[in-house]
Amino acid sequence: MGTGPYTLSRTSKDAMWWDLRDTWWAVDAGVVKEMPNVQRIVIQPIPEGADAGTLLVNNALDYPGSMVPGVFIAARDQNKKITTWNPGGPTYGAPDGCTYRLAFNGQRPIWNDPEIHWAINHAINRKEINLLAYEGTQRVEVLPISSYGAVFRYKTPLKPLIDKWKPDDFNISKTAEIMTKKGFKKGAGGFWVQPDGKPLPLTVFMGTGNPIGPVVSEQLRKAGFDAKFEVLAGASYSDTINTGTFDTILFTHCGSIYDPWQTLEHFHSKYVPPPDGKLTFIRAMTRYVNKDLDALLDKMEAMQPSPDDPTYMSLVSQAMEIYLRDMPEINLLEEFHVLPFNTTYWTGWPSIDDPYIAPYLPWEGFNLVIQRLKPTQ
Repeated sequence: MGTGPYTLSRTSKDAMWWDLRDTWWAVDAGVVKEMPNVQRIVIQPIPEGADAGTLLVNNALDYPGSMVPGVFIAARDQNKKITTWNPGGPTYGAPDGCTYRLAFNGQRPIWNDPEIHWAINHAINRKEINLLAYEGTQRVEVLPISSYGAVFRYKTPLKPLIDKWKPDDFNISKTAEIMTKKGFKKGAGGFWVQPDGKPLPLTVFMGTGNPIGPVVSEQLRKAGFDAKFEVLAGASYSDTINTGTFDTILFTHCGSIYDPWQTLEHFHSKYVPPPDGKLTFIRAMTRYVNKDLDALLDKMEAMQPSPDDPTYMSLVSQAMEIYLRDMPEINLLEEFHVLPFNTTYWTGWPSIDDPYIAPYLPWEGFNLVIQRLKPTQ
């Protein structure tokens, strides 16, 4: 059931059809001026043996959802009617409030040590990850704050902290310095071994289709970590996160779009179960515990958030400094999905020049995109 201008008229294994109603209460009530121009919405999977890029080029598809940057660029070069949120690039996609991150398990010995976190951080080359995994179409990010919405206003006041801690410091020499100070030594194959001589294997878990894993694991190997990546699919991936059966794992960090508190609250110890317990809040996957951070977050929660309020901003800065010092996760890049639009038959798609709504199909706001589209003929 729905109260929108469309009604579900047909479903099958091949497609879902949504047809425009004859009347719509929103028009009758004066909430909107007129009925949408789109008469029928067809949502269907890509046919077996076909690919979204080819369908887009051949004008058999208006909107394919998220697409690999290289496929979008190739399609655009073949069909000039294909565009995206930011057609000028190199960041073609729109921000979605998320960052790509490497998370540590705060309840696993060795990998719950902030100094080890920093040793691994110095071994990571974010620019190389962006180039090799995403063809240079994302942005390097070191904080769990995206360039989406009101939360972006906090980035400028937090710049002194970034300048102080310099998290984007790719420096294998510093990695070696930290590991040596901690008592680790290089063993067979040039990999770090523990002070007692035991091996130090490191598995980076990741979900299917994540291009970061191979790049990060190779970077870590070059820095002396006996690292490998392992792909987990579906329930296996979420179960690994919820049960805490990992040392490190790649996962997006989707946080607030208006205030850092809602993002930093993912590190509040109230969400952390016993070491053998399951998470009840998946965003607290790092299982990080710091009572000083808890106290700051509790104060922030009781205040009206504003980057212009010195008292509130002081709490944000103190909390973010603890976050950077302990580094329970390593932010790598900001997530930008490349979402192509075909303007052959329809115009009015959202863009960086007309950002009336986020362009993501799964978000409820995409309904406004349908109502904005205009036929070209």
